[in-house]
Amino acid sequence: MKNQVFNSWEIINEMTIIKKADWSFFKYNGSGIPKATRNYWNINNLSSGEKLHIILNYKGVEYESYIVIDKTRFQRSQIFWNSDLGNIFKQLYPNYNNKNDLDYPSLQFKKISDTYYIISFVNEINDDYLFLPPNYSNIEGRKLYFQSTRYERDAKLRQQALNIHGYSCFVCGFNFFETYGEIGRQFIHVHHINPLSQIGEQSVNPITDLVPVCPNCHCMIHRDKKHILTIEELKQILKINGK
Repeated sequence: MKNQVFNSWEIINEMTIIKKADWSFFKYNGSGIPKATRNYWNINNLSSGEKLHIILNYKGVEYESYIVIDKTRFQRSQIFWNSDLGNIFKQLYPNYNNKNDLDYPSLQFKKISDTYYIISFVNEINDDYLFLPPNYSNIEGRKLYFQSTRYERDAKLRQQALNIHGYSCFVCGFNFFETYGEIGRQFIHVHHINPLSQIGEQSVNPITDLVPVCPNCHCMIHRDKKHILTIEELKQILKINGK
């Protein structure tokens, strides 16, 4: 499939799309979505004023976001993310107000499902955990003060949880290494039993609060935004369906 470019968006393949950021991307925590890319987002049947709630996963942290069709006669489609994620973007690019178009970064979306995307900046250097303050504590969702304030998730907690629980899905038992060999070694999602979006800032216990789940089960857990499934509930669904 040849890459298709529509304004500031580029479709790489059916699972990947890239957005060239601009001033409004940072200012309004979102972007317009060209009609030509609606197939990628699977929003052709979205009605005027209707929202599709989605999750954007940035560096292992899930952020509630949504796609909406506005109520104007143009029925423009737009994607918006919450201010927590928007603040991270602004902190990564604090001079966004002064940059020219050539300097703006590009954000890549990897589709896991129609409501779940893993995002990352193209050519991004992951330096979130290079330096930790002396009084660093196991508080997730807090602000860390370095040269700039940023929200971040404790990578040590994630690794502790995996060291304790292993790399097999707590729901279905799937293990990437056992299935795919070396390329799947130590790959798995980590699920917050109590979502950060609901509990805010608090101490996190890697034994009781974090569990490994495969991407498929993770998507199913969060599929219904009105009721996030528990591990046991999803296990029962698998059992009922004979899996």
